[in-house]
Amino acid sequence: YLSDLGFTADASLFAYTLEMLGQGVGHSLLVTMAFLGQGVAERAALGRPLALLLGSILLGCLVLIATLSVPDNRNWRYALLERINIILLRRGRQPLPAAQLERRLMAMHRVLHSLGTRAGMALLLGNLGRVFGNALCLHMTLRAFGQSVPLYSSMACYALSDVLGGITTLPGGLLITETALSALLVNAGVPLSASVATTLTFRLITLWLPRAAGGLAWLSLQRRSPRPFW
Repeated sequence: YLSDLGFTADASLFAYTLEMLGQGVGHSLLVTMAFLGQGVAERAALGRPLALLLGSILLGCLVLIATLSVPDNRNWRYALLERINIILLRRGRQPLPAAQLERRLMAMHRVLHSLGTRAGMALLLGNLGRVFGNALCLHMTLRAFGQSVPLYSSMACYALSDVLGGITTLPGGLLITETALSALLVNAGVPLSASVATTLTFRLITLWLPRAAGGLAWLSLQRRSPRPFW
């Protein structure tokens, strides 16, 4: 569908990669803010929150260095590609050529360098706004079920459950995100029945309603696309 609008497959892949990078930074900042808020509110020692903050900054710097660096044959990404190719060959699938990886990495390198400060800040603030908005939605859902928890607890529960759901291969982190969020809410002091009800309502708002809108958009694209799926 993006190709019908004039976007290449590489451009779509790079846009998705940048979005995932920005979302990861947003989650790291959200968790850091949550732990800092907990430390300030409970007058606890700030050693762990500060360590988390420094670790997030260090991890973000390493990721940026890895993506901005010019790829070469001794790069760790080529070593990872070799491991992936071994697995693919064992499963009887075609390996990924190193030339294709180099071409994509160089294109990503050029794209990141051409972003500029304004676009980079827009990417960061947009993703931070999205994850903070979801955390605020979770907090208001808890309030709707009569549960009063600190905002930093809602932020931490949302960010950690979303990360756990994101590392699975299931679409939308199904089952994993719901289980993790319910357990984290119970650990934050929310009764089990209220945590399950809050989780299901929150996931209905943030997962299924947008998917319903996306389904309608998909049907509209199907009717207008010169290459529909059916």
